[in-house]
Amino acid sequence: QPAVYKYSLDIQKAIGAASSFEIGFAGTRATHLYRVLLTNVRDAESINARIGIRSTAPLIHPGFGRVRPKQSDVTSDYFGLRMSFNQRMTHGLLFRTSYTWSKALDESSNFAGSLDFGNNPGNSRYKELKDPGPAAFDVRHALTANFTYDFPFGNFGGAKGKILGGWQLSGILTAQGGTPMTLATGTLPAYLANGFVGDFADQVAPVKYDSRNPDRYFDPTSFVNPPNSPTLSFIGNAGRNTVIGPGLATMNIVFNKRTALVGERVHLQFRTELHNLLNHPNFGQPNATLFNSQTPADLAAGITTYRADAARIVDTDTASRQLQFGLKVEF
Repeated sequence: QPAVYKYSLDIQKAIGAASSFEIGFAGTRATHLYRVLLTNVRDAESINARIGIRSTAPLIHPGFGRVRPKQSDVTSDYFGLRMSFNQRMTHGLLFRTSYTWSKALDESSNFAGSLDFGNNPGNSRYKELKDPGPAAFDVRHALTANFTYDFPFGNFGGAKGKILGGWQLSGILTAQGGTPMTLATGTLPAYLANGFVGDFADQVAPVKYDSRNPDRYFDPTSFVNPPNSPTLSFIGNAGRNTVIGPGLATMNIVFNKRTALVGERVHLQFRTELHNLLNHPNFGQPNATLFNSQTPADLAAGITTYRADAARIVDTDTASRQLQFGLKVEF
């Protein structure tokens, strides 16, 4: 039965009459989590300390195809350092900002092959092998800040007070790092494809990023195709979730005007909302498949070519700047 153990420590310090600072640490340890295995595989050999599989090796159960049982032997860990500053309403201004530095580690983030985390392989690399690494939802840095400011023009009477009073400005800033992703070769030989082993590349150099270039977000030449042939192939040695995707940053602003119509019982509220005020593009994940499919001749000759769209980003996670207005009566 899965179990979760949580622990935390927080310290809060008042700063003056209206402000406070808080720092804390939180941790989570989970055990007996589920993962998916690939158990009906071809027997492997250890060749130069690598997992090699021959095309002539029989399946463990030749009468069956892919067999993917679930097993509850996965652990996960989360560590987070949290800091926040809170300013209660003072002279019409209220704001709060918080920052979290964290790390989430596990051995499998995708439950039963679901699509909850498309950036994570949904099965084991080979048989019951585990792949410790960053979780598919690991976000190392996260910053949020929000504020509300009441403009000091509400003390006028008559028409002047109706026009200048009741204005409020508020906003939310969100900025966070990207989530990791696992790369695939896309060139598994037919006798290994279709869910019999995990599709991993070989990593030969540290990953180099070019975050301002969506056509080539990272350098795919940091990875090569594992040695394979029509008769003998090797499973890649690249780790799980080795590439960190783009981060996210957005700023939303709201102008709000509240006007009393009938005494203090009926009010008219007018809102102007600016979503993604700075029109910042928040890129989606890059293409994680590295190589073109190999023909039998390519496979025999050991020829591999990189896909033209490897490491390319073709979409965004958030919308561009949007402006909308709202009008409502409160009574």
